Amino acid sequence: ALAAFYAHPLEALIGNLIPMLIGPLLVCPHVVTLWVWTVVGVLGTQLHHCGYQFPILSAMSEQPAFHDLHHEKFVYNFGLLGICDRLFGTYLAPPVLARTGSKK
Repeated sequence: ALAAFYAHPLEALIGNLIPMLIGPLLVCPHVVTLWVWTVVGVLGTQLHHCGYQFPILSAMSEQPAFHDLHHEKFVYNFGLLGICDRLFGTYLAPPVLARTGSKK
């Protein structure tokens, strides 16, 4: 999961830092809100890249299988929740796995 932050400096600036800072720069939040925004953003990135499906999040999210397909295919599943991917035709459903971890 820590490798999620590994990127070329230009990619890190354009793809990671600027998107994370746009919201706070537009609304000038309280410092506590800024900390919460940053922690949620970093934890979200770590959760998507760790490769572990947390049982409590299973009902709400297809992660990490959804995001893993993005790294395998490179032209699918760009978004966080899949909403824009469905709108623009880049959604690819992750395979359904049985409890044993084998593909159905």
